[in-house]
Amino acid sequence: MRALVQDYVSECRSLARAELQFFAQQRTLQATIEVAALCIDSAGFRFSHQRRRSPATLTEARDVLTAAERELRQCRSFRQLHGTVDRLAAPIADLAELYSYDTALHIGAKLGLEPDMIYLHRGTRVGARNLGLPHRQPTIEPRLMRPELRVLAPYEIEDFLCIYKNYLSVGMA
Repeated sequence: MRALVQDYVSECRSLARAELQFFAQQRTLQATIEVAALCIDSAGFRFSHQRRRSPATLTEARDVLTAAERELRQCRSFRQLHGTVDRLAAPIADLAELYSYDTALHIGAKLGLEPDMIYLHRGTRVGARNLGLPHRQPTIEPRLMRPELRVLAPYEIEDFLCIYKNYLSVGMA
């Protein structure tokens, strides 16, 4: 487990932080909402894990979320922001947990709001299950993580569980 965490720190951490910085440095919250809702990365491409979303779906999401800029700006915690994004995206066909989490994480970078829980969705749920963690709920408290993982921020643990899901198992030392 330590080797995987070290691999994440050396190979993935700086990329993940740079992506969040890209969203935080957008000129306005409106601009951040637009690129986050359209799943655009710092290179100007769609995030690979959102490639199945149609342009029409993402455009609809962008329109809904940008119209709710004031409501999003008023969020005071990541949990509140995530709940708001999730509620606004729910009526849009083909958007699910991962979309809500990613979009909230990216908008949160601009608002200075970071998760304090590990949010579960398709990939992270597999990683959590493989480690014998509760995986049927929407979030896991960081204190339930193995000590090796607690050196990572909650958003990094989410990323780690997704990236390394196929390498994780209950009996890992």
